[in-house]
Amino acid sequence: MNTGSFRTTRLIRPTLGQRWRFGFVTRLCPLPLLLAVPAAVLGQTYEVADGQVTITGWNCLGQSEVTIPETINGLPVTRIGHGAFQGTCDTYMTRITIPNSVTDIGEYAFQDCTRLTGITLGKGVTRIGDLAFEGCSGLTSVTIPDRVTTLVNGAFAFCDNLTGVYFKGPAPDLPAGLGSPEFGWWARNVYFYHLPGATGWEP
Repeated sequence: MNTGSFRTTRLIRPTLGQRWRFGFVTRLCPLPLLLAVPAAVLGQTYEVADGQVTITGWNCLGQSEVTIPETINGLPVTRIGHGAFQGTCDTYMTRITIPNSVTDIGEYAFQDCTRLTGITLGKGVTRIGDLAFEGCSGLTSVTIPDRVTTLVNGAFAFCDNLTGVYFKGPAPDLPAGLGSPEFGWWARNVYFYHLPGATGWEP
C-alpha cells in the first residue's frame, strides 16, 4: 500500500482488558463424506429477508482466499451475519474479500481467524460490529473505507500484530475514542492514518 498520502494521528498504547471468547461447533456431515465433497459444494449458508441476503455461515475447507459474492440467486448480499466465519475458517483462510454490496459486518463475524493476513473491505461497508475481527492476530494493517460511520466495541481487539489502520474517510463514530479500552484497539504500537482534509480527526 502507498501510504504517502496518509497522515498519522497518534500512537496508541492502550490498557489490556479481559478477553471474552466465543465459539461454536457444527457438524456438516460424517467425515468420509466431508472429505469427498469439494469446498465449493459445501459453500455458504445464508438467510433472505426483504430481498437481501445475509451470510450466516461459511465453510473454508481448503480455501485460503475467500471472496464473498455480491449476489446470490440474483439478490444482493448486504450483510455478514453474527459469527458467520467464526470457528470454521480459522485454519485455512488467509485473505477475505468483502464486496461493495455489503453494508454491515456483524458481531464476531471473523473472530479468531488467526491465519487471516489480508482484508479487502468493500466500499459499501458502513458498520463493523462488536468484536468482528477480534483475535485476528495475523493482520498487520487494515484499510477502513470512507463510508464506515460506526466501529463498535473491540472490532479489532487482540489483533496482536496490527500496526497500521488506514482510514479513507472522516473519523467514524467510536464508543469512547480510538485508543480506549471500550473501542478495543488492544494491539501494541498501533498507528492510525487519515487522509488530509478528512473531518473529525482534529485533536
